[in-house]
Amino acid sequence: MGGAVRSMGASRQQSSNHTRGLGLHQNTAVAQNSLFVGARSWLTISEVRRPQSAEPAQAFASRQVAIAIMLSATPPGRVAQTVFLKLSGELFATAPGTQPRLSIDHQIVHAYAGAIHKLAQAGIRTGVAVGGGNIYRGRQHNKMLELRTSVYAGDHMGLLATVINGVALKDVLVQHFRVRAQLFSEVVKEEIAERFLIRRLDEYWRQYEVLIFTGSGAPAVGRSSDSVAADTAVQLGAQLLLKATKVDGVYDSDPAVNPHARKRPRMTYNEVLSLGAGVMDLEAVTRCRDHRIPIRVFQFPPDRINKLLTAVAADCTDGTLISD
Repeated sequence: MGGAVRSMGASRQQSSNHTRGLGLHQNTAVAQNSLFVGARSWLTISEVRRPQSAEPAQAFASRQVAIAIMLSATPPGRVAQTVFLKLSGELFATAPGTQPRLSIDHQIVHAYAGAIHKLAQAGIRTGVAVGGGNIYRGRQHNKMLELRTSVYAGDHMGLLATVINGVALKDVLVQHFRVRAQLFSEVVKEEIAERFLIRRLDEYWRQYEVLIFTGSGAPAVGRSSDSVAADTAVQLGAQLLLKATKVDGVYDSDPAVNPHARKRPRMTYNEVLSLGAGVMDLEAVTRCRDHRIPIRVFQFPPDRINKLLTAVAADCTDGTLISD
């Protein structure tokens, strides 16, 4: 790591100044020793730092800066090689009380795209699923059922809402940040999104840095976007599922009802299932438990994009980690 940081400057003094500017505090030797301990399912920083095949020099330099920022934001530790990020659709909307009230605030989408861009710069393969709650929510569907509408209509509307969010996210990633991203969906034409084929996964990762999944699942069963995200994380072989939401973790009771509710920094899958925590669909928790994919539930405001870099480290303490 020290050599890579020194390469950013023309002299030892320049390197020292740059390192302090990134908040690394001259701690490279300690960090280096403690980072070289990754299991095979995780990348150590030394592995992430290696130049990729046919990688332009400018892209490699940008990736080193992203890694340095990630190190300054996290304790020394391992970094997941492949992560899956589930973004609640509500995160894309303007805050309540803000005028005009927008279902999709493009400045907010831009901020989240910037965070995902930093993961791509660090060489971390990222799958993303976006909910549709900013456009259409399940409780609206319940009201439709009271009017004797089709049981499937609300599910279809929810799927299309996720596609709209995915199109917005991909557009910013590709057009502004120049990230190689692709949108996948099972419900729209190929002019908008590609159909995901698991047998082509290796090809997708060679071609793209970010895979965005929308409009997927079995609407006839009424599955949530959380469950579809967990299924896709399994397919991608992700080592970590990140659930980015408006709450800062999992509590032992509803904090909106109980002012003494305590946030749990760590929970087992079975504890979450027995508690019936409403922060994530329980089918998704079960799926991750069966395939031993840890889940981190964390608050992800658009003005704190470095929180995503923090969340991918194995020893992150932000939010709640759900695992064995």
